[in-house]
Amino acid sequence: MDQAIERVIAAHASSERQRREAQSINRDAPSQPALSIALGRQAGTQGTLVAHEIGARLNWPVYDRELLELIAGKAGLRTSLLESVDERRKSWLLESAEAFSSSSGISELGYSRLLVETVLSLGALGHCVIVGRGAAQILLPQYTLRIYLVGSLSDRIQNFSKTRGVSLNEA
Repeated sequence: MDQAIERVIAAHASSERQRREAQSINRDAPSQPALSIALGRQAGTQGTLVAHEIGARLNWPVYDRELLELIAGKAGLRTSLLESVDERRKSWLLESAEAFSSSSGISELGYSRLLVETVLSLGALGHCVIVGRGAAQILLPQYTLRIYLVGSLSDRIQNFSKTRGVSLNEA
């Protein structure tokens, strides 16, 4: 894992060096957005752990669960309400039925809009690591280092079992 993280850091350093050189050559041109890292992952690959290690080495903030907290603050909702729609699919029928219930919440469409706005805002600021939630597809590719973590099924099952506190069979 350390080698993979070192490659990410080296790729970032190279991209950042190229961006600075391009800006110094053409000082009259508008400045380009800073780079960001979008980290996607298979379940059980410890993406959050890798993201936090990269963030620590670059001294950048990491947005995983923190992204939910930002969106909850924007929407004036509790983070727990967003967890019901975060990275999960609901059927149209279930979402429609919930809309008629007395519970206050957020629709998948409303959450998606807030998610895209928040990820785009973070990407415009740059110098951050965003875990999952489609960030690699939302952010402009020329300003985003896209990483996708994969792992063997047996390792992912073991990691998932440990982090979720479930049996290996359930994982």
